[in-house]
Amino acid sequence: MGHSYGGAVVTNAAADPDVKALVYVSAFIPDQSETVFGLATENEGSKISPDTIKTVPLPSGDADVYLRPENFTDIFSADLPRSTSALLAVTQRPVTYSALNEPSGTPAWKTVPSWALVSRDDHAIPLQTQRFMTARAKSRTVEVTGSHAALISKPGTVASLVETAARATD
Repeated sequence: MGHSYGGAVVTNAAADPDVKALVYVSAFIPDQSETVFGLATENEGSKISPDTIKTVPLPSGDADVYLRPENFTDIFSADLPRSTSALLAVTQRPVTYSALNEPSGTPAWKTVPSWALVSRDDHAIPLQTQRFMTARAKSRTVEVTGSHAALISKPGTVASLVETAARATD
């Protein structure tokens, strides 16, 4: 299962023949040569911008990318309690700038069945982009009214989707 950028990781790491299903939750589902950054900016609706992120240079020349705490709730977790969102904001793990711009390899979803949860109120990945990616991947899709943090705000729906994928590929 992949959430957000983790969808790109799952897409590229699922070449193992023991992988029987892919589950994407408010996630990027790239095709060959696409980047997370490119998908995020392909359609209007993402509130991620140079003004809402913070980059921290790394000795390697790369940079860690974070959402600014003051923008975190609106972009990531608007349907969670403020205290939960505040905790997530200050404990978020970064993604590197290079990872967001790394072209995807051969997507596993072309040969492995996929399921996806689309968050209608996601301000990180535009709804139009999520729908496009899930349709292209022929994912069995569930839509929820929720933020990018549907993994936390809709745990029952996420668990049900994972169970459905597991049963279907048993």
